[in-house]
Amino acid sequence: MSDLQYDRDSFTFRYFDGVGDVVADPSIIFEQLLDDPEFDFLGEWMDLEAMEDKEEMKKVFAKIVEKVDQVFNLKPLESDGTGL
Repeated sequence: MSDLQYDRDSFTFRYFDGVGDVVADPSIIFEQLLDDPEFDFLGEWMDLEAMEDKEEMKKVFAKIVEKVDQVFNLKPLESDGTGL
């Protein structure tokens, strides 16, 4: 394999979204998590670690989980057992 060729699989990220396997570009996932002007993912995470108020921690954690669900397009758990 020349320097200009590469194995595409080594540059992809695979995960289960609750229904099926998904192959994604990690740079796009990273960008969606970190480059949202309305949500500071890393800032929220850092704030979470420093919080002492349990109720506030739950709210911040719920926002983080909601953002991850959105970016990874995770499917909610259904009565038939599909989803996460």
